[in-house]
Formats: sequence, structure tokens, C-alpha cells
Amino acid sequence: MFELNVGIGIKIWIKEKEPKKWFFHRVKGPAIEQADGKKIWYLNGEKHRIPGPAVEHSNGDKDWWVHGFPTSSERSNCKYDISIKEHNGEEVIFISNWEAK
Repeated sequence: MFELNVGIGIKIWIKEKEPKKWFFHRVKGPAIEQADGKKIWYLNGEKHRIPGPAVEHSNGDKDWWVHGFPTSSERSNCKYDISIKEHNGEEVIFISNWEAK
């Protein structure tokens, strides 16, 4: 995984899927941070964030996404246990004890 500063105050985190094929990916934070404050969370190339919005716009608007699919804030508002472990050389998020509030 690489962190890049692409100029004009934009930072991105990317990961190589296969030679010369890259996607946005960051486990512990947004994969895109723009100078205006907009933040976008990606996991393995898909907009994704649990809990919370996957997109935080600079005007305060928020969009919720789970594994690349748009969802409502209610779905993200769940109780669960989360851990990040390494599996076959990859960081994997394990979610257990999932319970909707």
C-alpha cells in the first residue's frame, strides 16, 4: 500500500491488485483526503466504511457506502466487534457479534 501526495493538497492511498493495476485502499482512515476537507473511505477499490459515512463532503453532507453499495445511515449504526488481522499477507477486517440497534 502506498500513500501519495498528488499535489494541490490531495493525498491518496492505493494498493496494487496485480502488476500495473491499482485501486484505492486504506484500512484505518480515508483513502482520499482533499484539500477542501472532503474525505472518501475505500476498501479494496470499493467505497466502504463501517461505522460511519464513507464520504464526508466539505459542506458537511455525508454518504454511507458498504462494500461499494450505497446504504442509509441506519445500516451503519450497528453494534459489532471489529479487528484487523493479517491473512495471507493481506490486512483483513474481521467483524463479529453483529447486532442492529
